[in-house]
Order: sequence, then structure tokens, then C-alpha cells
Amino acid sequence: MLMLVAVVAGCVTERVTHLPGTPVRPASKSGGSTTEASAAKTRVESPAKLPDGPVAQPAKGTTIATDVLVEVQTFGRVSYDGQALPIAAPDGEYIAVQEGTPPSWSTILAEPEATIPESTRLTIYAASKPPLKAVRPAEPLPAGLVLGRGADSRGVLVELPRSGGVRWIGRVNWATASLEYLVRGQECNAHAVYDVTGNLIFTRRATGSTSTALVLRTPDGRESIKEPLDGTYAYPCVAMTLDVVYVFRLSRAGTELDCIRVDRSDPTAPRLADTRQTWRISTQADLLMAHQIASTAAPVWPLTAAMLPGLEGSDFDVLTAFDPRRARMVRFNWHTGGVEALVHQSIAACHVTSSGRAGYFCTAPQGLVFLPRPADGWPPSLAENAPQARVLDTSYVPTALRGDTSIFVLVGPVKGSSNMIEIVKMAIANR
Repeated sequence: MLMLVAVVAGCVTERVTHLPGTPVRPASKSGGSTTEASAAKTRVESPAKLPDGPVAQPAKGTTIATDVLVEVQTFGRVSYDGQALPIAAPDGEYIAVQEGTPPSWSTILAEPEATIPESTRLTIYAASKPPLKAVRPAEPLPAGLVLGRGADSRGVLVELPRSGGVRWIGRVNWATASLEYLVRGQECNAHAVYDVTGNLIFTRRATGSTSTALVLRTPDGRESIKEPLDGTYAYPCVAMTLDVVYVFRLSRAGTELDCIRVDRSDPTAPRLADTRQTWRISTQADLLMAHQIASTAAPVWPLTAAMLPGLEGSDFDVLTAFDPRRARMVRFNWHTGGVEALVHQSIAACHVTSSGRAGYFCTAPQGLVFLPRPADGWPPSLAENAPQARVLDTSYVPTALRGDTSIFVLVGPVKGSSNMIEIVKMAIANR
């Protein structure tokens, strides 16, 4: 259990700080690694071409907003590459950070002309208590290893671009920083995430091919492969559900988000089945747009068997991601086919179900905002004056821990130091 839980207990007082925001330039592409356990003025650097938020002083100590009472504690600052946000372990005890010179866009997007990012490196930090401390690997990690898009209790997903457009998927252990390869071969295997049962969802393209398939791979190596009927797949995303996965499809029709049913009639061999819903995002086939949207998708952790029954009937089993058409985070609801808007100009969101509260923490220009679930459910369009409350004056990106949405890891760049990022933990206090 995190040390922060003890901090929030006891008598509380309302205390909120409001400071004017100032713009921040895009992060630089290099920088050394340091740690510092002190509060700082921060903001969240959005992915390319997404809205920017302000720099603001986080409220120190206890903060109250509507019925949400929180406590924050700064764990330290580390350098990062200005491109990939850190990924936390499901229990918040470790943080994976991509440092050095960021990969080229061709490498990030896993295009055929991708190069090996020799100056990019990955560092694991222990985050059980401040200050952050780098985990020294028993053997050096290979050059060019890039941070992936998911994690489980064992480690963080990584990808290794190789010559000729080949790409492997691996996992770096949290405690030892050792590397284990999960998917190898002569294809481009890219952009992997875990679903709630621990299956690996990723795309695969044969060398020399222009068509990319969607792959579901079980922990014991069984695979279900779905070829697109039209176009090519990119950037799979998952939600807190057993029933579907999401993936972008690029074709002559443009950029679309497909929701694909997962057939689990054979529990040992789940299968990618038919397409349940499709949303048209753009009339142009834009791989960079797919990357930008996928990078905002709320993270999903593989759950234990005891947690899986709780997904049935959940109000949060939909994909939450940025919608450039609405310039905000939305809920792509596979049940209804609707697109349900969240906070105006928000660029990140994670759901909250702590102590009977239901809603989202959203990263918005005015700071970290709590948006309670409307009594009648999520509407297709959220009014600008919908009830919401600023929890922190800083536009942190929040991540909820697995099985406990009362504790969150927050990340945000440091004002005045474009190649640094700050790690903060936040707990919701019970009254």
C-alpha cells in the first residue's frame, strides 16, 4: 500500500491556490537525468497539435473541490525526451521514462523507413517513496529501445526497432530493469497494449507490405489475426471491458476508429471477430492523427481474475480518448455508437469510482478538473457550464492505479526546464 494513503487521513482544511498561467515551449530533445523531491510549477505538454494548458502552482497539502478531497505529494523530477510521457506501474511503485534524443517520427509511427534511435534510452525509477531512484539493470538495455504503450505488474512494454523495418515487442521488468522479448520475427510488430485479461493487442506488417493486420496474442503464444477488409490498421486501444478492442483504420475513406468484438467462447483462445461500431475521425488517412489520439487513451491494466466480474455493467467500459473534431476528451461508447464529450479542451482523462464518487479527472487548460457523472448518464454533448471543479491548479496528466481509483500518479513538465518532467502522487481522502 502506498505511503500516501496515510498522509490523507485525519482532519482536513480547504486550501486552493490560483496563479495565472503562462505558455510553455515544446520540450527539447535531449537532457540529463536528475531527481528532486520538491514541489514545482508544472503543466502537461500535450501530444503534437493538441491544445496546450497553462503553467500553474499545484495546491500544496489538502484541496477540496465539490465532494472530492485530495492530498498531493511530489516524488521528484526526471529528464525525458520531450515526446513520450512516462508510464507508471499498475501499483504506482515504479515509473518508466524515455530519455535522451526522441525517435524520429517514422520510428514512432513504425513506418517502413523507421530508423534505430541509437540515442534514445529507457530508465526505470523506483517510486515507492520520494525521492525517485533509478533502477540499475544487471545488463545494459539495448540501444534504440523505445517506451511502449502499456504495462502490467511485471514490467513495462517496450519496442525495439531493427534494420529493414523489423520491430520487436518486449517487456522491461520493474524491479530488475531486465529485458524479456514477447514478440520477435521478421515483421514489424508495433504499438502493443494489454487488454484487461493480459492478452497483448498489437499490429503486424510483413516486410515490404503496405497492409497492417491486428493481432491478439495470449500469454501462452496463441494468436488471432484480423486483416482489414479495406485499408490498414494502426494503433490499437483497449477499454475496461472483455467484449471489444478498438483500432484505427486508415483507408481511402479517411481515418476511422473501429470497435471490434472479441469472441471469448473458448476462454483459452479468444478471437478477434466482427466490427461492432465505426467512427469517422477524418476524411484524410492520417497516421499521425491516429498516434495523437491513441496517446491520450486512458491506460488499462491487466486485471486479476477476482476483478474481472466487476467490469459487467460498468459505466467506464468505453474508450476515453481525445477527439480532434470536438477538441476535447470524449467517450467512444461502443454500446450506443455515440461520442460523449467530457471537459472542454481537455487532453487527458481517467475515471474515478472512489468511495461512491463516479466521474473523471480531466486534464484541462485551467488545471486538473473533476467532472462528476451526470445523474442521467453521459450526454452526447456536455454543456460548457456543466458541474465540474478544479482540483489542482496544474494541468497534470492523471493515471489511476489498478483496482484502486483513490490513488493516482500525476505527471507534468516543469516550468523553465523543457526537458524535465515531474512525478506527483495524489490520493482521494475519505471524509
